[in-house]
Amino acid sequence: MSAAFRIIPAHDPSVQIEFEVPIKGRQNPIFFTVPKLQYFPRPQEDEFQAYLKDLPAEERLDDAKVVTKLLEMFVPKYFEQLSKLTKGELTQISEHWYSVSQVSIPESSASATS
Repeated sequence: MSAAFRIIPAHDPSVQIEFEVPIKGRQNPIFFTVPKLQYFPRPQEDEFQAYLKDLPAEERLDDAKVVTKLLEMFVPKYFEQLSKLTKGELTQISEHWYSVSQVSIPESSASATS
């Protein structure tokens, strides 16, 4: 008998992303942890999808704008300070969050043999 397949739970540290954000005028940086994109709790996933649906198409491409919404949802304790970050700083957060969240999809056997 084979062992049961054990899923990785959303609270597992391996599906969390840690950030350190230095803030001018603040002695200590802000540290926070967020889930990888595919591990959002259902209420936040629904809220984020509704936000994207209502956002004009050209604004969906604005990494800084989109990540600001995610920070509002997942880091409310520090949102006031994080919302003042520059577009470049917000883009760094967005790019890292997105890149670490990527899941590689194995090639299908048909494409692997062609």
